[in-house]
Amino acid sequence: MTQEKFRISNSYFIPEESGIIHVQSERFVRQEDFTNLKYSTWQPGDELFVPIKGSAKMYEGWLSVDTPINRKRPTLDVITLLEETVDIVTQKVREIRAHHILKEKHKALSESEEKYRNLIDSNPDPILIYQNNRIILVNPAFTQLLGYNQEDHSGESSFLKMIEEKYHGGVLKRIKARLAGKPHSQIYRIDMISKEGEIIPCETASSLIQHQGQPSYMVTFRDIRDRIKVMDDLKNSEEFNQAIIKHSPMGVSVRSNTGKLLSANDAWIKIWGHTEEEMIDFTTRERAELKFDYCDEYLGRWISTLERVYKEGGYLHVPDVKVSNPKGREGLWVSQHFYAIKNASGEVDRVVILTEDITERKIAEDKIRAINMDKLEQAKRIAGTFAHEIRNALFPASASLNRLKLLSGSSSNSEDLKKYSSIAEQSITRAADITGLISSYTKLDTERMPERVNLNEIFQELFKNNELRLRENNVEVNILGESYCLVRSNRRQLLLAFNNLLLNSIDAIAEKNERKDGRINIGMSANDGACGISFQDNGCGIPPDYLDRIFEPFFSKKSQNGGTGLGLAMAKRIIEMYGGTVLVKSEPKNGTTFNINLQNYENDNVDKTKSLE
Repeated sequence: MTQEKFRISNSYFIPEESGIIHVQSERFVRQEDFTNLKYSTWQPGDELFVPIKGSAKMYEGWLSVDTPINRKRPTLDVITLLEETVDIVTQKVREIRAHHILKEKHKALSESEEKYRNLIDSNPDPILIYQNNRIILVNPAFTQLLGYNQEDHSGESSFLKMIEEKYHGGVLKRIKARLAGKPHSQIYRIDMISKEGEIIPCETASSLIQHQGQPSYMVTFRDIRDRIKVMDDLKNSEEFNQAIIKHSPMGVSVRSNTGKLLSANDAWIKIWGHTEEEMIDFTTRERAELKFDYCDEYLGRWISTLERVYKEGGYLHVPDVKVSNPKGREGLWVSQHFYAIKNASGEVDRVVILTEDITERKIAEDKIRAINMDKLEQAKRIAGTFAHEIRNALFPASASLNRLKLLSGSSSNSEDLKKYSSIAEQSITRAADITGLISSYTKLDTERMPERVNLNEIFQELFKNNELRLRENNVEVNILGESYCLVRSNRRQLLLAFNNLLLNSIDAIAEKNERKDGRINIGMSANDGACGISFQDNGCGIPPDYLDRIFEPFFSKKSQNGGTGLGLAMAKRIIEMYGGTVLVKSEPKNGTTFNINLQNYENDNVDKTKSLE
């Protein structure tokens, strides 16, 4: 079709007689070919093809022209005019088409931006879009977090105004790095300033996007206040736990699964007595495998079990073991707990060891055990003494009753009957008294009832009850010092205690066999929080060998003369039950002094005018 012989300008006229359907070739204008055409009229079947130029002046197609009305074949001028017309129409069509395409693209872009805007608005994370140094979009989550809305960001650099100044340099540096295509951190922390002036720490991430056809930054924020609080709490908790471990009185150490010492607190170092140089050596020396040495000999039968803990995991308690070779110490006792900690793969990673120094406790237990043995021996002596006293008390009664049986058949032995009946009665009474004293002694704790006690009243009743006995033994009683004291005790029990002390002094004076100048001085003195009372006699005194035992139940150096050995024991127990103390000092043949301290009873509205007479 495009043979040069058919070309006119840029168009081709194909006569019917050519029989041409479609031929491709180079095209250019050759006027002489046009003038040589055989016919000058338009024949049926003739075709005129006018080229349609593209945007790059390349042909995109052909415009076919049918037979003209005048039946003339086209001239060069006509074809040239026709080509120009086709070019103009083609350009207009192209513009219309381009406008339509642009309109469709704009519509699609608008729809895309609307969807994008809806996506941003519905995002729970605060988002802003930053373009040409201005914030052009913020979502509701951003407004909720910081209080700013779109209208608050009309000026340039409004983004930097919301950021704490110390972060400005870092933000600008990241923007420049992004524009230059340099690597930079994608996520970073900045502290934002809310509309109310509150500092809100945020984690931010930014990305370069196209918004409304222009490059923009989309910045996403995440409020990390709760995370920071949790991290701070965790840090404080870790610091707290570290402080507890560091200052714990129990030794805490951590070892690897090969036994290498990783860390230890001060208490552990103190228990084992290691130096700083030794600690450095322990924590830096590598151990290729778990191996126990002479330092672990104290573990004895637990070694095999402990080895399994190091290799397989678990827990082991080693109770109360004596260390055979303690450094710089004698008789070290420890109790240990071993806890294996496994890693993510289930293998033992390290072992935590709690070591308690129980040396003092073991010493105390030994002392308590010795005291208990002494108490057991004392109980044996009490039981023996009790049995002896009861037997001695009842033996005369038994003998007298046997004698009464022999005399019962004779009426002439009335005096003997009276005599032996009296002996039996006295023996039985003594046995009952001993039993009563023991019963009272054992019930003291259950009858403990603290109350305010006026010592003046106690001593008045005490002297009244013993007036006859004092006179019989020619004993003079003198009250020295304070005339008034209120103490915390129990009136009935304290009277019993003082009565036993007074009777002990009377018996000591009587035993001295000097009834001419028997004297008991009772002193009272008030000091801070306590009242001091002393019983001082000029009796026979107490031998030094007996001083440590006079307060033991049933211990008495006068048991042959009717003593039970419960008086002083009962007095001491009553005094100590109410927080008091009693001490004794004595010189044989020169007398004895009991010094007593009783707690003051703090109270108001007490009649202090009543004194001893």
